[in-house]
Amino acid sequence: MEPVEVELTDEVLLGIHTVIHNQLPYIEINGVRYNLQRNLQNQCCYIEINNIKFMEQNPHKSSKYALLAQQGHKITWGIRPGNWLLIMDGEIKIR
Repeated sequence: MEPVEVELTDEVLLGIHTVIHNQLPYIEINGVRYNLQRNLQNQCCYIEINNIKFMEQNPHKSSKYALLAQQGHKITWGIRPGNWLLIMDGEIKIR
């Protein structure tokens, strides 16, 4: 369990995006390490913070975003109940 809720500033969100797409082992926020993990089914990288799963776009899906990922775009989704967050190529698109 996380000690405190992380403030998801633009800097933190872009840091998460960078860790996922460079496959770095973890991101450290306020002295707490959040490890990069892999989804066992699709092998996509993800990090969980504040009960939000930040996951790279699966390029093997049949969607507009999967096609963009196949073309080399770096896409990260923040998945939380009833809401989505989208970061693409280092730019926060949907918060």
